Amino acid sequence: MLRSRRLWLGIIVSFIFILMFLLQVDLSSMWDSLKNARYIYLIPAISIYFISVFFRTLRWKYLLRPITDEEIGMVKLYRVVVVGYMANNILPVRLGEFVRSYYLGRKMNVSATSTLATIVIERVFDGLVLLFFLLITALSIPMSSTFKGLGDALGVPWLLIPLGLSIPFLIAIGVLFNLAHFSNRINHFFQSAPPQLRERLVKLASFFIQGLLILRSPKQISRIFLLSLPIWLSEALMYLLVGYSFGLNEVIPGIVQITSVILLVTAVANLSIAFPSSPGGIGPFEFFTLTILLLVGVHESIASAYALALHATVLVPVTILGFIVLWLDNL
Repeated sequence: MLRSRRLWLGIIVSFIFILMFLLQVDLSSMWDSLKNARYIYLIPAISIYFISVFFRTLRWKYLLRPITDEEIGMVKLYRVVVVGYMANNILPVRLGEFVRSYYLGRKMNVSATSTLATIVIERVFDGLVLLFFLLITALSIPMSSTFKGLGDALGVPWLLIPLGLSIPFLIAIGVLFNLAHFSNRINHFFQSAPPQLRERLVKLASFFIQGLLILRSPKQISRIFLLSLPIWLSEALMYLLVGYSFGLNEVIPGIVQITSVILLVTAVANLSIAFPSSPGGIGPFEFFTLTILLLVGVHESIASAYALALHATVLVPVTILGFIVLWLDNL
């Protein structure tokens, strides 16, 4: 693992973004904001985050239904989701997705490869919902100036920002949709491979495509999107409550305006960590959260403290709960 190029690429990306984050903040004023925050709001914020995990579990249960012979209980599946997110927070290059598929395979009679395909669907639809949030925020926030500000902060042409955030997910949904209709051509695709290897590749590809078959139905696709909405609306509400801890509601007056800002932070910060970074997306998440808040007029000390506290609220509780689940399962 230590020789993995993706691992070192992620570490380098995170280091660069952490450095860019630190160059924009005054550590003493950020510390003052952290000390003076009203952390009572973190109690409902953390509760709502675990509600969003419930909605993630509900969506995954729906995606797993076509590939399982038996009904998987919500409690059992919730524990698997928590372990997967814990692993994502402590392992590099999103290895938690493999941990989640393997962990479910150990607990239930279900193919880990098919399970991994459903997790890929999850990630793509997460991206589509976050892009939908960007469209909503465009109704009240001038997105061109926001992207120009992000481009200036990154030192890149501003058009690369919306393209970089959207195109990978749009391509991914197209690829998955085509793979879902690929089952009849698997043998033809691997016909040039050696016989023993071809048999193994065909088997793995068949299992993976089995997990994608739900995408053959437009009705199912719309249901997956609708099931993804409460996940991110719940998480956005958590972001808002953490914002109350730092008085963002006083700095950004008006329910429409602060809601738009929170949706923008939710979308951009989470789309940014889809790219290679260290465990938990540390670095890009803080940088993009800080930069967006600076662009809408939030003071640097409040914005930086909020970015750190928000990410800690996202990462720490679910990681602790994941370790507790593993301990209870004697793993």
